[in-house]
Amino acid sequence: KTNASPETKNKTNGNQNQTHKEPDRKKPQPKK
Repeated sequence: KTNASPETKNKTNGNQNQTHKEPDRKKPQPKK
């Protein structure tokens, strides 16, 4: 079960990274 702990944390980090990159990419587009 200890293996499932880090895996779930890694998946949450990857999901948060994508959500943060979505608005970041849209911000520079309208700014130009």
